[in-house]
Amino acid sequence: MTHYAADCWVAEIDCSYGWMECVDISERSGYDLRALMKLVIDPDEEQLGLAFKENEKKMVVESLLAMGEEEALGLKGALESKGEAGFLV
Repeated sequence: MTHYAADCWVAEIDCSYGWMECVDISERSGYDLRALMKLVIDPDEEQLGLAFKENEKKMVVESLLAMGEEEALGLKGALESKGEAGFLV
């Protein structure tokens, strides 16, 4: 049972491959919904490394991680609509 589940039930079947889990029912008390509602900024450091030197990459990553949700959503919207966006580092 995961650390955030209040209760968990698993159904298994015995088949030619042995016992296999076929259903997992977990009471997660809204954990999944709360987790999905959060905006997660996860910079792709490998791709950034292709465009920036190490010190520059570090500054870009730190700036992205320090963004507030409103600024990050604006950046995301600009990227989706224009294919590019700028922000201060």
